[in-house]
Amino acid sequence: MTEAAPSVRAYSQRMWASYASSLAEAVALDAGLGADDPRALALAHVVISALALDPAAIDAVFDLLRHGWSP
Repeated sequence: MTEAAPSVRAYSQRMWASYASSLAEAVALDAGLGADDPRALALAHVVISALALDPAAIDAVFDLLRHGWSP
């Protein structure tokens, strides 16, 4: 649905971005990092983006986050 109307898509992206910012703050606090640490924001963006995937892909993303990259 959000693909059909550019204004709805833009609104959706702003909402997800605000969620990523809130998640990044929580991650940074939990990890003892500064509130503006880019690692926390990067992790938050990955997590928020993963939510659009199918359940198996979400599991794969979180496995990657837990254990790191191993081709």
